[in-house]
Amino acid sequence: MNPGQRLLALGGLLLLIGLYFFAPRTSSKVGGKVVSTEENQGAVSISTTLVKNLDKLSENDQVIVNDLQQSLSNEFDQELVDSLISIWDVNNIPLNKAIWLEAKARNHNTTSDWLKAAEAFYESIDENIILQNEIVSKHLIPSFENMSNLEPDNLDTKVALGRLLVDNTEN
Repeated sequence: MNPGQRLLALGGLLLLIGLYFFAPRTSSKVGGKVVSTEENQGAVSISTTLVKNLDKLSENDQVIVNDLQQSLSNEFDQELVDSLISIWDVNNIPLNKAIWLEAKARNHNTTSDWLKAAEAFYESIDENIILQNEIVSKHLIPSFENMSNLEPDNLDTKVALGRLLVDNTEN
């Protein structure tokens, strides 16, 4: 290899290294998962995601959900809440399902209802990784705190709550 070829090869290598370190990223790691930057843009919150999830339903289900939610604005009705939970479950939209399971748990205040809500919130993190911190701090931790208050001797609940608190504490 003559000196000109070496210089050309070295220049190409330096260009590749420069592109690797200085090129704009199209994705980033959030909670251990790679998320595209397009998903990071804009004001993403649980409430906006809940509204956007309505678009994932069929027109018929959208009408039913809107009617059920309107009916619930006056008072809590267990049958209506169970219907909403069922619709979100059938359509495989765990965040909306989790919110209604949490409402049910608040009304009944039983360990099993809080556990169902917590499980649904865990499931929703996979689809809403950008919302992970908000889901954990505003919904999962309170769910496990409520379970711990209802059953103070349940070590599994205490361990799960402790892990959530440790994993979500900023250094």
